Amino acid sequence: MMIRVLFLSAFLMSEFLCVAQATAGYCELYFPTKEGTAMEYSNYNPKGKIESKTRHTVLSKSESENNLTVAAKGESMDKKGKVVSEHTFKVKCQNGAFMIDMSAIGFNNESLNDNYETQMAIHSDDLEIPANPKVGDKLAGGSLTVTLGSGAGSPGLNLLRMDVLERSVVSLEKITTPAGTFDCVKISYTIICKLGPIKVQTRSVDWYSKNIGMVRQEIYKKNGKMWSYSELTKMK
Repeated sequence: MMIRVLFLSAFLMSEFLCVAQATAGYCELYFPTKEGTAMEYSNYNPKGKIESKTRHTVLSKSESENNLTVAAKGESMDKKGKVVSEHTFKVKCQNGAFMIDMSAIGFNNESLNDNYETQMAIHSDDLEIPANPKVGDKLAGGSLTVTLGSGAGSPGLNLLRMDVLERSVVSLEKITTPAGTFDCVKISYTIICKLGPIKVQTRSVDWYSKNIGMVRQEIYKKNGKMWSYSELTKMK
């Protein structure tokens, strides 16, 4: 259950942050930019039973000649909508390419801090998706590591490592959720997560829509059976 929650928080928050398009001096995210815009996601088990919810709210937007950055708040909720944790994160576009720091993609470090009193450090790569992604495009992956007790010359204990591999654009298609029908880019990738002695490999398929972000995500076990799925249910 802990691994499933980790994936739901990390990759719902993460891959929802998505594709960017750009023309000279301007970048357009597949993510809302209007302050106050809120999107709510429901997270389900394979049988369609809701397990939790997630809400993303735009806080601010800043622009420069070739860059655009959006700051947002992410809230993790139980199935009844009660907020259990929250954090802030940023999405940005630099020189026409979308960039996301994996440490800011919804990784729920607050829940870890509840269980560990020692210092925690997060090191992560940027995930990039170029402007105008096309079917068949191969996309670079990235890694995120969480270390406990680092500092004062000590390397610390590696608690978690998450690798995103084999990312590619699968198709361009329409998809319908309770929030509406959207034109989407479909992206698939492999996730390898090491949490202490536990290693889990999954496959994720995500759908993103212009100015919205992630519309749906499906996570599959290594044997091909669905583990969980999430979809956009409300938007205002």
